[in-house]
Amino acid sequence: MLRFILLILFSCMLFQLSYGQLQQKSLKMNDKSKLKYSCYLPDNYEMKDSLPLIIALHWGWGQDNIPKYFSKIFMEEFILPIFKDQKSIIVAPDCPGNSWIENISTNSVLELRNYCIDEYNIDTSKILITGFSLGGIGTWYYAAHYSNLYSYAMPIAGYPKEEWLDHINNIHLSIINSIDDVVIPFEQANTAAEYLIKKGLDVNYKKLYGVSHYNTKLFINPAKSFLPDIFD
Repeated sequence: MLRFILLILFSCMLFQLSYGQLQQKSLKMNDKSKLKYSCYLPDNYEMKDSLPLIIALHWGWGQDNIPKYFSKIFMEEFILPIFKDQKSIIVAPDCPGNSWIENISTNSVLELRNYCIDEYNIDTSKILITGFSLGGIGTWYYAAHYSNLYSYAMPIAGYPKEEWLDHINNIHLSIINSIDDVVIPFEQANTAAEYLIKKGLDVNYKKLYGVSHYNTKLFINPAKSFLPDIFD
């Protein structure tokens, strides 16, 4: 009997440890490759809960080969400080290509999205894609080319190509850029945001001042300020 009770207690501890913390996972893709990704399930998550899904695209890695589970650093330093208080499932893949807009990357992000919908009880009316820098560019790309698959897009310190803009429809966009960002061309991002606003699309736009590209922590609170509009 004592062994049985201890086994039950141990199982409960494992169950609790699997939620409310960041996990490193791997997903077998359709082409048999494996996609490494980081996953956050909120405290007290139960399958009966229908929750939003957040897909987060990390920034660039500044070297030839991406470090293993690079997405975990991105989640810890940037994404969780923004979204952790929201009861949402959050996943961040390791980029399998050199950018988020290559076929290998877009296919991986879409497969991860579909896997999460199959694996968890996702509220498909609340699927958000976001990213910073390289991931911000990727977020713009998905908002333009896959807007039917996402409810919200939050590109942070990124910019779109001009030819993407007229493909953006039926998605809520929350855009954050700094006028003092010397890495990302601010004018290109600013022109895009103003063009979409003029078109009457559902756009929130926040300009930051005195914030450098690498002072990422100063982008966190502006991003959090958009959340009531997204998750209400």
